[in-house]
Amino acid sequence: MARLDRRLLIGLVILGLIAGCNRGASTEAGAPQKVAFVMKTLNHPFFLDMQRGAQEAADREGIQLVVQAAEREIDVEKQMQIIENLLQTGPRALVVTPSGSREIASAIAKENVRG
Repeated sequence: MARLDRRLLIGLVILGLIAGCNRGASTEAGAPQKVAFVMKTLNHPFFLDMQRGAQEAADREGIQLVVQAAEREIDVEKQMQIIENLLQTGPRALVVTPSGSREIASAIAKENVRG
C-alpha cells in the first residue's frame, strides 16, 4: 500500500510539473511536447517507481517523456553530460533529480542564460 501511495504522489507531482510547463505551449502539427527527465539512477526501486509515475502522467497528458540517468547515483559528471546533451534536443521542460545540487544548478543556470 505504501508503495502505491508513493507512486501516486510522485506521479501527481510530476504531472503538476508537466502541466505547468504545458500552459500556452504550441506544438508543431500536433506533435507531442517533449519533457526530459534526468534521474540520479535507474538502479534503485524508488527511482524506478518515480519513472513509472512520470511515464503514466506523461501518457495521460500526451507528452513525450525522455528519461535518462547515470549508472551510479553519485555520478555527477555523467548526469551533467546527460543534461547538456538533452538540452541540445530542445525539450519543452527539464525535470531533474540532482546527484549534486551545486554542480547541476550551475549547468542549468548556464543553459538559462544561453536559452
